[in-house]
Amino acid sequence: MGLCRRIENSETRTIIAVQGWIGGTNAAEFGQEIDRIMMGMNPEKLIIDADELEYISSAGLRELMKLRKRISNIIVRNVSPEVYDIFEVTGFKEVLQVEKKIREISLDGCPLVSEGTFGKIYRLDNDKIVKMYRPDMPKEYIHSERVMAQKAFIMGVPTAISYDVVRCGDSFGVVFEMFKAETLAGIIRKDPASAAEYGRKCAALLKELHEIEPEKGDLPDCREKFLGWTESMKQYLDASEISLMENYLNENIPDKQVFLHGDFHCKNIMEVDGELMLIDIGDASMGDPAFDLGQIMFSQIIIPKTTKTPEQAEMLLGFSADIARKFSGELISAYFGTTDHDKLADITAKLDPVAKFCLGKYATSYTAGNEDATANIVEKLIRGSLIPALKNAPKVDF
Repeated sequence: MGLCRRIENSETRTIIAVQGWIGGTNAAEFGQEIDRIMMGMNPEKLIIDADELEYISSAGLRELMKLRKRISNIIVRNVSPEVYDIFEVTGFKEVLQVEKKIREISLDGCPLVSEGTFGKIYRLDNDKIVKMYRPDMPKEYIHSERVMAQKAFIMGVPTAISYDVVRCGDSFGVVFEMFKAETLAGIIRKDPASAAEYGRKCAALLKELHEIEPEKGDLPDCREKFLGWTESMKQYLDASEISLMENYLNENIPDKQVFLHGDFHCKNIMEVDGELMLIDIGDASMGDPAFDLGQIMFSQIIIPKTTKTPEQAEMLLGFSADIARKFSGELISAYFGTTDHDKLADITAKLDPVAKFCLGKYATSYTAGNEDATANIVEKLIRGSLIPALKNAPKVDF
């Protein structure tokens, strides 16, 4: 049996499985086998599956480098911890995209900490939690969440350290460091009177986040995210409606570039020794704070109005809609440093279109792949709510 074999081939990607022990005596043979497999092929992406690779020497790594001269996008996946160390020590991890073998875990006996639309958070032990995503969530998205968490931590965002990507049955998840703590949703649900206090604490945290200015390219541009979503709506909306959406994003929201959390709500925040810690950074981006503030208005005020029952709203929020209004009201008031009713009404009016953008983007992501359901969402939420809100919408000038 050879050292490698092709297990998938298409115009976009080729997958080659590598196995055994690759050292100085057979590295040339390894390179020749890859050359035979790749003859006449020039895929956009080459994936080296190292699930059965026991060892690779520097000579074997040089054969991979020869291959990289032909194909720039090479991913080495399912790498054992021992082989991963070789890539790391030699510096090849900086040249090739190297992914560790995904660890299998069991959630038997692990308490549920929080539950959201795309997954659930469990406590593994006193020091770790795991965010398990729905089985239909792509593994690439989950890997990107871990990378985003690492970037945010380095930037100074108060977030848990991400360890690795794991699998449990058909689902993938990310393991995070976390001390014994509870989500704000759980804390406030037990003590509703604390909603106002935590609203003020979250305002202080959000202002702290909005003082972080990432380097250009470190994080996705939030405006571009929304413009990309607007582009995807062209099959459902007419040109004038698309133009209205694009003009609002480009002209009404300032071109500020600060850290944005993107999904700031009480199920994604834990209190650890009096400090608030973020446990979900997958939607982080950079842009104007209005995107974060509009998302809060969407999640705390608009979502409860779209649910069929109070119980459904409470399941999504973590507490009742009345508590959500109190929490978000205190947050917005503290963030802008005012209790003046007229000023707060003006702020709400300016954030309303952003919140409705968030609603449309969220709702259509949830119906992705179901054209009839998406068309219904477009008619009801985008054409029925967002488009009217964009006509004569005030500029964001906070």
